[in-house]
Amino acid sequence: MDPKTWEQRKLSSVVTPVKSYSITRDNERKSTNTEYIHYGDIHKFTNTIIDDHVTLPNIADGDYIPLNEGDLVLADASEDYVEIAKPLVLFKTDGRNIVSGLHTIALHPHDVESLFLYNVFNSQNFRRYGYKVGTGLKVFGVSSKNILKYSFNSPSMYEQKKIDSILLKLTDLIAANEDNLKNALNIRGRFNLHLLT
Repeated sequence: MDPKTWEQRKLSSVVTPVKSYSITRDNERKSTNTEYIHYGDIHKFTNTIIDDHVTLPNIADGDYIPLNEGDLVLADASEDYVEIAKPLVLFKTDGRNIVSGLHTIALHPHDVESLFLYNVFNSQNFRRYGYKVGTGLKVFGVSSKNILKYSFNSPSMYEQKKIDSILLKLTDLIAANEDNLKNALNIRGRFNLHLLT
C-alpha cells in the first residue's frame, strides 16, 4: 500500500445523506419491529460498530425510511468537542429495521468501504476538522453541510478492504483483552474481599 497513490476525495462524492428523524426518548416502546439510533446512544456505546450482538432501543413502527447495512450515523451534537460527529456504522445488521433519530446525521456510502469510512471518521484529522467546524457554547453541534465538505485520502477499494480486515482483527483483539482484564480484576477483587473476611 503506497500512500502516494491514494486519491483525495470529498465526502460529498462518496456518500448520500439519508433521512434522520427527530425521534426522542419519549417515543421508545418495549417491543416493536423498528429500532432507532439516538445521538445519546452513539455517545454511550464504547464500540460503535453495530452488529447482531448490539441492542438498540425500539420505537413504534411507522412510515420511516430505514437505514441499510453499511450506513453510517454521526452524532451532530455533543457536550464536548471530543465526541462531536462521533460515528457509528451498521455492520452485519441485515434484516433489521433501524432508523436514524434525534441529533444524528445518517450517510449511505458508495464507492467507499463503510468500515474504511468509519475509521476515517475516527481519525485525528477528522476529529480536528470537527473541532474547527463545530459551533456552540454549552452543547456543540455540527451540520451535515459542513461534514460533507470534509476531504480525505482514499486508497483503492481492494486496499480499503485489507485495511478494514486488519483493523477489525485489532478491534476484536482489544475487546478480548479488555474482557480478560475485567475478569482478572473481578477475581482479584473477590480474592481480596475473601482475605478481609
